[in-house]
Amino acid sequence: MKDALCNVDAERAVLGAMLIDPDAVLTVSERLKPEDFYTQVHRMTYAAILALAQGGQPVDVITLSDELARRHPDRDLAAWTYEITGLIGEVPSALHAETYAEQVRDLALRRKVLDAASAAAKLAHDLDHPIDGVLQSVDREVLALHDLADYGRRSVQSAADLMGLVFDRASTVLEGGDTGIIRTGFRDLDAMLGGWRNGAVYTVAARPGIGKTALKLTFAYRAALARKHVQFYSLEMAHEEVASRLLSIRGAKSLREIHNGTFTDADWPTLAEAIGELSTLPLEVDDTPSLNLAQLRSRATRAKLAGKLDLVVVDYLQLMTIDAPKRTERYRELAMIMHGLKALAKELQVPVIVGAQLGRNAEGRMPTLADLRESGDIENDSDGVLFIHRERLATGDSPNKPTATPAELLLAKHRHGPEGVVPVIWVPSRTTFVGVYEPVPQPIR
Repeated sequence: MKDALCNVDAERAVLGAMLIDPDAVLTVSERLKPEDFYTQVHRMTYAAILALAQGGQPVDVITLSDELARRHPDRDLAAWTYEITGLIGEVPSALHAETYAEQVRDLALRRKVLDAASAAAKLAHDLDHPIDGVLQSVDREVLALHDLADYGRRSVQSAADLMGLVFDRASTVLEGGDTGIIRTGFRDLDAMLGGWRNGAVYTVAARPGIGKTALKLTFAYRAALARKHVQFYSLEMAHEEVASRLLSIRGAKSLREIHNGTFTDADWPTLAEAIGELSTLPLEVDDTPSLNLAQLRSRATRAKLAGKLDLVVVDYLQLMTIDAPKRTERYRELAMIMHGLKALAKELQVPVIVGAQLGRNAEGRMPTLADLRESGDIENDSDGVLFIHRERLATGDSPNKPTATPAELLLAKHRHGPEGVVPVIWVPSRTTFVGVYEPVPQPIR
């Protein structure tokens, strides 16, 4: 079957075009790898052409014959010269080199899909292999195929093209159109950040019990209210707890009453309205414990391919795992996970918000970037770092206490703009933060 997924004439046309036109060498080398060629002789010839070009040498019959004879001494120089001369004779012009290269690339990808499908079928028939491992292996193969499909797509743009993008974006903003940027929902924070940017990673960090999960879930809820598709990865709380918190944030009842089920007949219309509204939100919650980076990448990619992903929220970094060599220090694992999240954000062109837990040194004071470095040196891959600071109540600080108290969000790092402090209000009964210009929810009795 794989024999049908090849075009030897197209492969020879590509190689011949590269021999008669130096520009074709540049064009084709951006699109094809040696393994994309079906026949072994063509793979060897293309690899030799790349070696000559990378070494700054001309590519012609003489230089290529010498290079091939040097690389493969089992075949004499005359045989290689005859082969290469034949390539040139079959291509009158290099005009269609790019078209031939695309044909070769398309067929190579199809052969790789066939190989991946065959490997998946073999793995599925191995009943000793756990099904979760089978599915993860298939996901990795699919993602690898997408990476191969992206190879050769030009990411370089001229200054004129870049300025055109900026102008189009400014025009969209001026006309009140959708720029694709997701607002945080906090006026002063939006004024600094400009919203969550596609391809960026934002770290929300604080000591335990300060409100990391509450703030990230509030961000997710407000984005979903704006009809943005959100994936919320909850490594600490189960689905039911997240649902209870969403009801609380929505204002149906206090979290304490939702947990205790202390509802009256008069409460049900309000609850039904809140549940109905929340049920329509484009928000997905994944509570897989010890989620690893490969799983998150696979699930986010599938959602993006389906057109149902605008924002990823991870709660939180230190609970994630990664397939790393044994005895790898946890510090390095966290750095690898952050690097992977940054790569995912850029690849899928979505913002990623990730929580990070600070050490005890940050207790009782405004955190700094130095505190974040102690949690795995994750600052480098963050486009924005947001710390939460608030004083705990002397009488205790839990959802059972309805008192709203002042808090601060410190934008300690912002790759794209200003830094500063945003005053907010912490509402423990609703386990949420609100802006100082928003009405503070009244205590629920």
